[in-house]
Amino acid sequence: MFHNLTQYICDKEIDIKQIIIGHLEQLAQKFVDYYGETPTPTNKNDWIIDAFAVSHLPQLPLHVAEEYLEMTAEATTRISFTSFKEKYPKDSANIHFWASMYKVYPRVSKFVIQKLIPFATTWLCETGFSAMCVLKTKHRNRLEIEADLGLCLSKVTPRFQKLTDDKQAQLSH
Repeated sequence: MFHNLTQYICDKEIDIKQIIIGHLEQLAQKFVDYYGETPTPTNKNDWIIDAFAVSHLPQLPLHVAEEYLEMTAEATTRISFTSFKEKYPKDSANIHFWASMYKVYPRVSKFVIQKLIPFATTWLCETGFSAMCVLKTKHRNRLEIEADLGLCLSKVTPRFQKLTDDKQAQLSH
């Protein structure tokens, strides 16, 4: 595909692997210079990653802690957790497990999902920008769009039938 590059690398006997490793090491050093040393992660939320490997009860609201203890005491939940770890990739096994626990343990599941997915997507931002582009055209550029934009982004669907049933039809003369 890259015949000239391949030819150049072969002619100059360049070790591309060492170049890439060197570049990544420099990049890692730039991150350390910019952000400082990587802080040691706390064990505060380890129970979310593996609910059954934690030796102490995490500090949780009482209703969540009760459900958490009940959940970890069940052998079927442990088996389910193990099967999710085998079935899904490392990064998504936890979210799949906690989502599956929602029907049985809704409080603890909702608590965990809110921690795992605080900002799942940029969908709402993109939708808002698209709606604003439609509302703010060249001909309507002085329009105050706050109320209209709120209506465009609302998840509430209007009940047109109910609105029309409440109105009396205008009688003709």
